[in-house]
Amino acid sequence: MKHTFTTHFLLVVILLGLLTTPVYSKDSTGVNYESVQVSKVPQIDGLGNDSCWEQAKWADINYLWLGQQPEANDFSGRYKIVWSKERLYFLIEIVDDVLSDTHDEPLVDYYKDDTLEIFLDEDNSGGDHKYNYNAIAYHIAMDYNAVDLSTSGAPKLYNDHLNIKRTKNDDTYTWEIELKVFDDKYDETAVSNQPVDLNAGKVLGFGIAYCDNDGGEDRESFIGSFDIPGNDKNLAWQNADVFSSLKLTSGKNITQRYYVDKTYYFVNDEKKQMDVAPLIKDGRTFIPIRYVTDSIGAKIEWNAKDQKISITHGEKEVKLWVGKSYADINNESKLIDPSNKNIYPFIVNGRTFLPLRFVSENLGLTVEWDSESKEITVY
Repeated sequence: MKHTFTTHFLLVVILLGLLTTPVYSKDSTGVNYESVQVSKVPQIDGLGNDSCWEQAKWADINYLWLGQQPEANDFSGRYKIVWSKERLYFLIEIVDDVLSDTHDEPLVDYYKDDTLEIFLDEDNSGGDHKYNYNAIAYHIAMDYNAVDLSTSGAPKLYNDHLNIKRTKNDDTYTWEIELKVFDDKYDETAVSNQPVDLNAGKVLGFGIAYCDNDGGEDRESFIGSFDIPGNDKNLAWQNADVFSSLKLTSGKNITQRYYVDKTYYFVNDEKKQMDVAPLIKDGRTFIPIRYVTDSIGAKIEWNAKDQKISITHGEKEVKLWVGKSYADINNESKLIDPSNKNIYPFIVNGRTFLPLRFVSENLGLTVEWDSESKEITVY
């Protein structure tokens, strides 16, 4: 009888533990941000007046993680994000009646002053990132020093990852930040690490937070852009499971215009130059497709051995081979032009030309042709 009671007691304890222990998942916060790719990136000057910011939506920094809930005039925050193939760009607006920066040593008590924090998990995998690069928590001080913990557990500067500028207007501080994105293979001992290329459809683990100090020895409030379930909300600095998500989108406003035999083209209203012009072969328009893919943020890879071109745009994957009249669309073989087997990728003067309509439409884009002006519109 005593054994049965003990067993039942242990079961109750375990069940209570399961009920009171928060379970973290990527959808638990309900806060996800969709960022639009821009053809013209912002100038990092802290002004936030570049036209690209008009394409992005504001999102709030309003979840209390630690300390006291601040009044609106004491602290409020919001942010926007846009992206290019090479970088993420942040516009962050902070209202703060007292800006405090009393800890002089950049690697000591760096989170106790007014501090802006950006959390980034490149592959949205979640998990522990306390002493590794599964994710990075950038603690950005008022003097622009960016700190996180290294693999040894010691604080380390990551200033070369960011380009930062902040301006002030009364109690409103406007931050503009350009950020390189690194994967979990980042090597802190290497002289140079290469950031990853970004593409439409990519999802990253993400968050923004702010440490608000009104002049004391320590921060009074710690406010984040997403909620963290459970009583212990100071977890983002070490656990990427609690992050919200950032999805990169091409947006609906990217329109490309190309012209047969012309070496200029337009992305929206911005005129750009090509080193070779689109051409017509066997009644089909061909182009070095990187111009199209870069404009929408798609990822393109070249396999020289197999002479294979692989293009990824969100959930769509297109593979083509030089001299081959078929392609793989999400691993399904398909003729490029069932009525003409002479339509296939080819190389001229070191540049690989692909059939514009076939590739664009299989990436989910629309293509229009104006025979009079020989203009091709892709959107």
